[in-house]
Amino acid sequence: MRPWCLLLTSLCLACAHPGTRVQTSPSADFSHYQHIGVAPFTDHRGKGRLITEGIDGGLRLMLHGGADQKMVAEILKKQQPDPDFGFAIEALESLRTKAAADAVVNGAVARDWSSASLNMIDTETGESVLKALLKPKDRKQKAFTSPQEIVEEALRVFAALFQ
Repeated sequence: MRPWCLLLTSLCLACAHPGTRVQTSPSADFSHYQHIGVAPFTDHRGKGRLITEGIDGGLRLMLHGGADQKMVAEILKKQQPDPDFGFAIEALESLRTKAAADAVVNGAVARDWSSASLNMIDTETGESVLKALLKPKDRKQKAFTSPQEIVEEALRVFAALFQ
């Protein structure tokens, strides 16, 4: 990524809500990611599917297309990410070739819904190109109140990266 792009990205990410923290890989070129798969979100309240669908739908609109979400789910059902090591090379290869995913996003919501985490992995290199800790938009608000709030904050981060 060019230095001016990194500066622009940093400025755009500053527009995210207070408390949200974003870390990007210095070598990431976000214009390369046109087809992003969204892995099922982990959530103890059973709302992970709504969050996954919301982020996938938002990314499809933002990028004018996306990865084959049914294929992403099928691949990840067979080859679930390891809690310590993440996605296996075979899973990333399948996501890239069968689901046409340039990258895959996975995430989890804290048990008390005080935060949500996002991780975006490049399916070609296996590198984590984005890590984000999402917080509610209002500093006084201690927790997200709906899946939609999490989706909106995630899409705000992605919008800053894909401008």
